[in-house]
Amino acid sequence: MREFNTSGPCDPALHYTVMREALMLEGQKKVKKGRFFTLFAPRQSGKTTFFKLLLNELEKDFTTVWISFENLKTVSKEEFYQ
Repeated sequence: MREFNTSGPCDPALHYTVMREALMLEGQKKVKKGRFFTLFAPRQSGKTTFFKLLLNELEKDFTTVWISFENLKTVSKEEFYQ
């Protein structure tokens, strides 16, 4: 049974999720054209969920990589570039 999620990325199999079909198609088009894009939106508005869902869709045609720098908040520049 799905439930409401109030923190962290949503998993549509576990959580009620608003699927952004038009935005997802636009993201897929940009990637397939070799374009870069960003999403600017408030906290907890679905940015991470969107990119994880996009990654799942793109895995059908591409080798994908998920990189997060979130855990590097306390790492100095010197440590990061070593």
